[in-house]
Amino acid sequence: GRVRGGELDPELVDLARLNLRLAGLDAPVHHGDVFAAPPPPADVVVANPPYSVEIDDPTVLARFELGRGRRRVPSDVLFVEALESLVRPGGRAAVVLPWSLVANPTWATVRARLDAHWVRTAVCELPEGVFRPFGGAAGKACLLWMQRRPAPTRPCRAARLDDPGYDPRSKF
Repeated sequence: GRVRGGELDPELVDLARLNLRLAGLDAPVHHGDVFAAPPPPADVVVANPPYSVEIDDPTVLARFELGRGRRRVPSDVLFVEALESLVRPGGRAAVVLPWSLVANPTWATVRARLDAHWVRTAVCELPEGVFRPFGGAAGKACLLWMQRRPAPTRPCRAARLDDPGYDPRSKF
């Protein structure tokens, strides 16, 4: 199959290209903003979108139902909607998202949108601070595996990772 990538940070684009070459793949990695110019849809998407970056560009917000009429929206919320254009119907996605999108009552409308467009096949709750040692968010995250509707209905599996193999409370 064909592999391609996309990233906003130009340094990470170069790093991703290098990693893919070292793995024996000469795959294109495009520098771009998925919110401003989404790439063509794929059969499978694996993503770790940025968390809680406030998107306040009125042009970008107007493109998304979850952004219309609002002055700013967290990037992870917009990514939930953007993912619909990144994956073909019947395709699959594995995404790292804040646990709050899955569990917090505040984000019920985002979950409703997920349920309308996706079948959740598995959820894995990660320990709080799992990304902190790498300069990431300190809050809880989860891995969410989904299949884009129309998709066969299968029961959702759930798991929780208690020990990532290091102390997620430390920075180094």
